[in-house]
Amino acid sequence: AYQRLLTQLTPDNMMVFLMSKGLETNKKEYFYQAPYAYDEDGVFYQELLDISAHSDLLMKSENPFIPKSAKVPDRDLDDKAIPELIVDTKGEKIYFGQDNEFLRPKGVITYKIFFSKEKMNPAFRAKLKFYIACVNESLNELAYPAKEAGLNYNIADGYEGVFITISGYRESSIVLLKTMINHLITPDINEEQFSGIKDRIIREYQNFHLSDAWRITRDQTERIFRNVYYSPDELYQNAAEITLKDISSFAGEIYQQAFIEGLVYGDYSKEEAKESLQILKQGLKNQAISKEAAFQVKYLQQTESEKIQAVQKIKVNNSCFWREYYLGVDDPVNRAISLIISGAIDRPFFTEMRTNQQLGYIVWSGTQRREDAQYLFFIIQSGVYPADELNKRANEYINQLPDLVSGLTPEMFEKYRQAAIDVLEKKPKSIFERAMKHKDIVFEFDADFERDQKTINALRGIEQSTVVNALEVAIGEPSKKMVNSLGFAKDHMNESKLRSDYDDIKSWKKSRVYR
Repeated sequence: AYQRLLTQLTPDNMMVFLMSKGLETNKKEYFYQAPYAYDEDGVFYQELLDISAHSDLLMKSENPFIPKSAKVPDRDLDDKAIPELIVDTKGEKIYFGQDNEFLRPKGVITYKIFFSKEKMNPAFRAKLKFYIACVNESLNELAYPAKEAGLNYNIADGYEGVFITISGYRESSIVLLKTMINHLITPDINEEQFSGIKDRIIREYQNFHLSDAWRITRDQTERIFRNVYYSPDELYQNAAEITLKDISSFAGEIYQQAFIEGLVYGDYSKEEAKESLQILKQGLKNQAISKEAAFQVKYLQQTESEKIQAVQKIKVNNSCFWREYYLGVDDPVNRAISLIISGAIDRPFFTEMRTNQQLGYIVWSGTQRREDAQYLFFIIQSGVYPADELNKRANEYINQLPDLVSGLTPEMFEKYRQAAIDVLEKKPKSIFERAMKHKDIVFEFDADFERDQKTINALRGIEQSTVVNALEVAIGEPSKKMVNSLGFAKDHMNESKLRSDYDDIKSWKKSRVYR
């Protein structure tokens, strides 16, 4: 079939369009009067007929990532098995799980590399972003042969370190890991490539204040909630001076002190999982530190009822209202409450704010987890109304939400309960999806593999009155723990004279407790 397709790829069966600025034209299209050019060139056509294959376009003779063997595993089916901790030392914590659910010769290797808390500052954060961009650029030539061999990889950075994930055929994934490590230690890019990377990152920092209003207001909110969170302006000041030489030096020293956390899942043996760790450690020349010595994001602790407000003038045409309420610690009961509240308020809040009052085209609400706590959030972006008006109207409706949830019929409440259970009971459809679910449990939830089942059990036993009471406590005046962020568009006036509860956020954070 493919041969029949290839036989049609000939010059006499081809139409090519060239569209660009500044091209000479000699005709105009009849209906729209669009200028274009048409020309017949017999000499050039003959060149196309006689053209030979270009050596640079020929496929390489061998793809190093094609597996030599890819047999279907001969194991008993078991979708209840969970990963086990196989390495637990001062500098490493590795979980291993053998797939007995899908029985494919595939797997996932995923690692999170933490760095010393002593290193964390704006310069380090900016260099880390440059470094990962350089590594990914260096790996570009591997992307096609890896993809062709059924492999995928991802290398990303965050405040807590570097994230490495490889998925695909078991045998090939180890080969790819070894290859990637060379690029992690010595990114292979030239000055021209680095210049392009630097230009992109610099423009990203410089233009952040012109991005969506909700992104700018979210940034302000995160600076309140996180113990360490650098503004784009802070990062830009450091990024402007970074050179390729700086990144080369950075790559050689970044792993000198690190804590490694990982999960190896799929058609691997326990020995292969440990081998992948050794390959990583030896390749990166890692010197272990404890997890306690590594940088980890901590979040604002609100022990008493309070309202924290941040107000800013932004340089775009939209205003934004962003509010979060503390719901409770992240335990099974509060997760159950959070899921039901999220389902119950999402559509009503959107309908009232977006459809009925037409406040803005972006209206979101729901619940989210911040480390060991659950939060309720509300977001509105508007090009018509200033942030104080959004704040006022949203506040009026939010105060009605306990009555809304209390007024749900037993049938509707049961519907929201079952919808939450269905989400938690939804089974992954591939080894990769299962591995990513386990990865989140390992990296984010202290390897509590019973987390979802505990939440399901809580959902099945939760009473409607318990959910209503939790919502009343969360948003009630005498008990609420709230963070309120407002961004006023450049042409919107702050008629209510709303102000931030701090003059300098860095000084303010020194007086706060972060857990």
